Amino acid sequence: MPLKRLSHGFGTKDIPSMAKDPRFFTPEVDHSMNIVNECDKEEHARMRRILSFAFSMSNLMRNEDVLIRRTDEFLDAVGSVKGAEGKNGINIVQMFNYVTFNIMGEMSFGDSLDLGLKQQPDQYCTAYAQPRS
Repeated sequence: MPLKRLSHGFGTKDIPSMAKDPRFFTPEVDHSMNIVNECDKEEHARMRRILSFAFSMSNLMRNEDVLIRRTDEFLDAVGSVKGAEGKNGINIVQMFNYVTFNIMGEMSFGDSLDLGLKQQPDQYCTAYAQPRS
C-alpha cells in the first residue's frame, strides 16, 4: 500500500484504518452531522453510497462545463472583490459557500441558485450555516 493512502488513515490487513476522534468530529464542533464528521463507519459508508453517483467520473465529465464555468466565475469574482466597509480582505468561506451552492444547484437541479458570489449574506447559505438544535 502506498504511504500516501496509509497516511490518510486507510488501513491494511495488518494495520487497522484510523478512526476519527469523536472529540473533534461532533455536532458541537461545526453544528452539523455530515459525511466529513461522521465517526460511525457504517453510517459513513451509507452516506458515501448516496453521494457516489454525483462524484463518479462519468457524472463529473458530463458536468465538466458547469464546473469550469462556475470555477471561472468564482475566480473572477474573488479577483474583483473589494473588502467590506473599505477594509482589505474578503470572507473567503462565504465565497466558497456561494460557488459550492451554485455548482451543486446546477449539477443537481439543472439550474443554479445564482448566488452571485456577492459579499452580502444570502438566505440559502445563512440558513445552512445556522446551528441546528
